[in-house]
Amino acid sequence: TITPVQYEKLYFFRPQLFFAELKGKKGLIDADGKVVLPLEYDVLRHDGTKKAYLEKGEKAFSWSIESKTLTPTERIIEDKQDKNIKVPFKEKKKKRQH
Repeated sequence: TITPVQYEKLYFFRPQLFFAELKGKKGLIDADGKVVLPLEYDVLRHDGTKKAYLEKGEKAFSWSIESKTLTPTERIIEDKQDKNIKVPFKEKKKKRQH
């Protein structure tokens, strides 16, 4: 099946699944062009497993190819020296000034 060009970028994720991007928003489509996860996420990536990691605003999610479920998770950041290392992202709370 050939998907009509309607996305700015497409990236292979798993057989029959692709990351899609349009106007800076990312989502997941299948090989037939059917939207699996809507193009509404700011961050969409994977680490070679059968899971995708997504962020929308301050919220983070993981999506499993096996269960097809979106699960809330902690935001993560990549280590600048080693792209294979990811650590939980926690914002520091500002101290109140009296």
